Amino acid sequence: MNKVASILVHRNVPTHYSYSLENGAEFSVGEHVEVPIGRSNAKGVIVRIDDENEIEKPSYTLKAVLSTVQKKPILSQEILNLIQWFSDTYLISPFQAYQCIIGNIKLRKDWNKSAEFGPEEIPHHPNKEQLDIISAICDTSGEEHLIQGVTGSGKTEIYLQVAAKHVSENKGVIMLLPEIALTPQMRQHFKKRFGSQVAVLHSNLSVKEREIEWNRIYHGAAKIIVGPRSAIFAPVENLGLIILDEEHEGSYKQDNQPRYLAHSVARFRVQETGSTLIFGSATPSLDTVIAIKETGNHYHLHHRVNQKPLPKITLIDKCDSLINDKSSVFSQVLLDKLETILSKKEKAIILMNRRGFASLIVCQKCQKVHTCPGCDLSYTYHKSRKFQCHRCHTTAPITHTCSHCGKNTLAFVGQGTQKVEVELQDLFPNAKIIRIDRDNTKKESDLTESLNEFETNADIMIGTQMIAKGLHFEDVTLVGVLGIDTTLALPDFRAPERAFQLITQVAGRAGRGRKEGEVVVETRQMEHYAIACAQHHDTMRFLNQEAQFRSELWYPPFCELTSIIMSCTNKGQLATYAAQIKQHLNNVLPEVPREVEILGPQAAPFEKIKNHYRFICLIKHSKARTNDVRLALQALPPHPTSLRCFIDIDPRSVL
Repeated sequence: MNKVASILVHRNVPTHYSYSLENGAEFSVGEHVEVPIGRSNAKGVIVRIDDENEIEKPSYTLKAVLSTVQKKPILSQEILNLIQWFSDTYLISPFQAYQCIIGNIKLRKDWNKSAEFGPEEIPHHPNKEQLDIISAICDTSGEEHLIQGVTGSGKTEIYLQVAAKHVSENKGVIMLLPEIALTPQMRQHFKKRFGSQVAVLHSNLSVKEREIEWNRIYHGAAKIIVGPRSAIFAPVENLGLIILDEEHEGSYKQDNQPRYLAHSVARFRVQETGSTLIFGSATPSLDTVIAIKETGNHYHLHHRVNQKPLPKITLIDKCDSLINDKSSVFSQVLLDKLETILSKKEKAIILMNRRGFASLIVCQKCQKVHTCPGCDLSYTYHKSRKFQCHRCHTTAPITHTCSHCGKNTLAFVGQGTQKVEVELQDLFPNAKIIRIDRDNTKKESDLTESLNEFETNADIMIGTQMIAKGLHFEDVTLVGVLGIDTTLALPDFRAPERAFQLITQVAGRAGRGRKEGEVVVETRQMEHYAIACAQHHDTMRFLNQEAQFRSELWYPPFCELTSIIMSCTNKGQLATYAAQIKQHLNNVLPEVPREVEILGPQAAPFEKIKNHYRFICLIKHSKARTNDVRLALQALPPHPTSLRCFIDIDPRSVL
């Protein structure tokens, strides 16, 4: 009897196609095949096989599958289900989902598992707080857990112990990190414990390196996968555990199409496999805290492993003119503390979450801001003597001539990491200073080299949020936080949460060794609840206040959020299409308070990027109305080819 195969064809089409499997043909679900489509052939994956008499007979003659594609993996049912869910959830074609999850992987060869070696390091002895959490997690399966532990409290040891339990049961583990930069450190922790059973997946690997690691995982030679966001798609055999460390980090959200969230993908894989999911953070996101309430699996680590107290945080009110006469950046309090720790041969970290030398170029005559013509965003002056737009990354030659009034009166104001570096070097000429930001750490090796230099041979490290998390330096006893008001001022409902997390995380870099640490935060918003809670390391108080704020305004996690982002070089054309979107949503998705609310379409907070004007429409809706929203989005009016339209499910930024 002939069979019919449903094929995910490698073309950007919205559905699977049916093909005939003729008598004697040996094919299996998950196998890559070649099929005729139109006047050519294409590759595809068999996602289902049915007997011919068990399905509705089509009105046309089915074409036959031509052959198996060699050197391509056979995909498991779990991975096939993941591809379908991913396509449905993020409103993309099955092939786009396949490309994101599988890519162009080829089978290389089978792996000699006997050549793999096991643990090298004897596990540490957890303290009582850690043991209680390890026991609680290992006594369950198929559940979500949140470990909220102060910085330096030993979350990594819990991850290692729980992972060991699953590996001993021949189950696979995915260990996710928010950034590639943190991968080497975590990989070393796991390799010391599990040897070559550890594989690494991230986008900086070469094609060959990625294929080798992917094949090690696929063939079962590697049971533990360490990596950033995209490692969530690893083809793990018998998946038993997924861990998201620093789960609050925004980098777990893909910022281009398809805009997936690692949390959501992890939850789907856990549901499919019955595995365990662990979130870990010193400053968990409100979304995760509220979600975990349903299970009650919320654990706290209140103390650092070395029993050292959390650093004292001092707030400096920049409104009180306490900035030192010799500096446009530093308060006298922070300078005094820097001088003290340098005299004691200790180290300091200075956080300035903005790159460049001057963050604003303003005409002193007409007061106009000198902006990037493609983005209408202020240029940033870099000491390499160029203007750079941090939105579209274009550069322009330095000039003092105002483009508005023609006067030679442009002045540089504001602060950035380069300006902090220059002033610090002037104030402390004998200090060895390291700066870390995207301008000077283009590659992972650059970052590793800079961090090693700081640990062994430098006194002060200046950096953006790149240096706020996951780093451990024994001799750091002072942290300075500059420019936090910029984060608070962003027109995004998550701005207070990000500011609180940033202060708390970077504060955790101080006092991790034998000596106690302290933190100085310069701010103009002393009374803001995010700043006040961070000063007292009071995460639960912050979460409670933030929950009240979000609940009153009906924002996530108390509703679902979907964003429609439109952009076009022609502002009039963009406005016309935005009006069509509004009319469509009004017709098919009428607003009901606390069920469906539509904000916009209207100009985005960052209205222009790379010569494209941007409109944004936010749809707030209850979980019960999710399917209605998806149907409305699938039926959006077609847009001109000159206009871009993206749908962002569960956006982490509304800018």
